[in-house]
Amino acid sequence: GHDDKIRCVLNKADSVNNQALLRIYGALMWSLGKVFKTPEVLRVYVGSFWDQPYSNDHNAALFDSEADDLLSDLRSLPRHSATRKVIAICIFIFIFYLFVCINEFVKRTRQLRVHCLIVEHLRKQFGMFGKEKTQQKLLDNLREEFRTLAKEEGLNLNDFPNPDKFRELVQTFDISKFPKLNKKWKEGLDEVLNDRVPELMRKIPSNSSSSDEEKQNQASNPFASQSQPEASLDPTKTWIVNAATKAKYDTKFYSLAIQAGKASTSEITGVMLQSGLSREVLKAIWELSDIDQDGKMVYSFSQHLTHILHIY
Repeated sequence: GHDDKIRCVLNKADSVNNQALLRIYGALMWSLGKVFKTPEVLRVYVGSFWDQPYSNDHNAALFDSEADDLLSDLRSLPRHSATRKVIAICIFIFIFYLFVCINEFVKRTRQLRVHCLIVEHLRKQFGMFGKEKTQQKLLDNLREEFRTLAKEEGLNLNDFPNPDKFRELVQTFDISKFPKLNKKWKEGLDEVLNDRVPELMRKIPSNSSSSDEEKQNQASNPFASQSQPEASLDPTKTWIVNAATKAKYDTKFYSLAIQAGKASTSEITGVMLQSGLSREVLKAIWELSDIDQDGKMVYSFSQHLTHILHIY
């Protein structure tokens, strides 16, 4: 979870020629891809980081640019660290407050359901005659009536109101004239407690980034459609984006807002839409760039495919 805090430096790059540098860079990127389980490997700063002149100045402009980028990145670390901490605290407070609100909502909904069942239970005890006597008897034995109702409906007595306070409030009303409990009302309350609230809880982000639901959200293809066939690669064949081409695509990738070595789906989608290709083609590119079939595409592969399609 701290991949975004790591900086990789390929030092003494001036001691080799361009061909050897490309090979070294490609091998390093491949190795880093095995170590860091992210769709994109970490940014690698290439150069000769000391105060002596370059042994070979054929890439001097590139080395100077890389050194400036590295220094700018290092200077921004304290600011980004403070920002991450503030964001983390705000998210924690928001989620905690959300849980408190949902808990209070569930508590009140359960009490409302119990209250409706109490009124319906008491109302059904009345006959055609002796209503005043029946009401007085029910009010005098409220505790026993609550226990009977809890047993019949499988309710928790902790959700019931205080019998004495309930008696004080109800004794001024004619219970026999209370409206009948609509079956749809009861079904609606049951749906809220049994279906709607659990569904809402599942949508709240958790601290574990490895939950199945979060993986599913991260893995979604924004261009997918059930009516379109899935694109796939032959697993027995391979294709390669060479190191020089990948370095060009990496520069574009790291200009995006990167979090833990990843760019958001919305940012990647925006870049892909700029190609002008149809959504069907973009869907196929996304699926072909999903090398390990986990729903997360490799940016450099997607850009290489887009480039090839523009050529042909």
